[in-house]
Amino acid sequence: MQVADRWHLLKNLREAIERLLARHHCELKAVSHALIPTSPPPSRLTTPPAPAPALVPSVSRRARLREARRQHRRERYEQVLAWHQQGKSVSFIAHELRMCRGTVRRHLRAGQFRERAPRTVPPGKLAPFHAFLKSRWEAGCHSAAALWRELKAQGFSGSPILVRRAVQPWRTELAAAQAPEDTAHIQVPSPSRASWWLLALAPESDTQTQAAHQRFVKALAEHCPDLATAQTLAMPFVDMIRHHQADQFDHWLTQIHHSDVPELQGFARGVLNDKAAVIAGLTSPWSSGQVEGQVNRLKGLKREMYGRASFPLLKARVLHPP
Repeated sequence: MQVADRWHLLKNLREAIERLLARHHCELKAVSHALIPTSPPPSRLTTPPAPAPALVPSVSRRARLREARRQHRRERYEQVLAWHQQGKSVSFIAHELRMCRGTVRRHLRAGQFRERAPRTVPPGKLAPFHAFLKSRWEAGCHSAAALWRELKAQGFSGSPILVRRAVQPWRTELAAAQAPEDTAHIQVPSPSRASWWLLALAPESDTQTQAAHQRFVKALAEHCPDLATAQTLAMPFVDMIRHHQADQFDHWLTQIHHSDVPELQGFARGVLNDKAAVIAGLTSPWSSGQVEGQVNRLKGLKREMYGRASFPLLKARVLHPP
């Protein structure tokens, strides 16, 4: 008689719920923002924390290199003036500093150190259409593809990538404006973790943590009807496994078949393909847990000693009771 492993049945059910939660990740995020406080928890320290050191603005490597070059040019300029005041000729200064004589004369005629002009970027193809692009963005059209089609109708010859790059700063500002405050302290649970909460399979913890999980699951079910339906359909199967009851199995399959949850329907089809073994797993006291444990032990021995031990040693370790 084949007996389905009850642990694997629960594992497959939880993975189906996890796929459903991954499909409704927006609802997970919304419920997290609504329930989890946005302020950091108070510190348990009795003494006030030390003041944070003043932040020093970071300077990029390119900026440091630019400043070093400017300082070098200024030192050469001051050296040119110093030698000129000492009566040195232009040719002598140019030879010693390895400069062109024309550059030396320009330093002497300038009267002060000349800063380099900022590098100018030539206007691109989008420059004539910038006002129109900005007005359409403010009007609510935030699709780069749609904006590119409108610009193309007006004579724009550039690629969609140019439009996408042009609107990226605006998109970043819009996302920052719409984001809730203090989102850094909000921890959105992953679909895998939330699936344990939804099926009440999470490891035992303190009463406060369990209450928080139940409150989250209740809010999630109220916010998303699909998740509420999935929990209503999945919990009877969990109870059948826990209490070794299979009298409601056919009725449960009928409810899954008439539901609108594709993840649970796929799980039910897999269970139905091996119905006899599943019924045996729900009713008999037997389980393949012992077999799974021995297989796991053999795999561990293989990874530890494959190619590193003789056959007698492997035989002794395999036959020795764990």
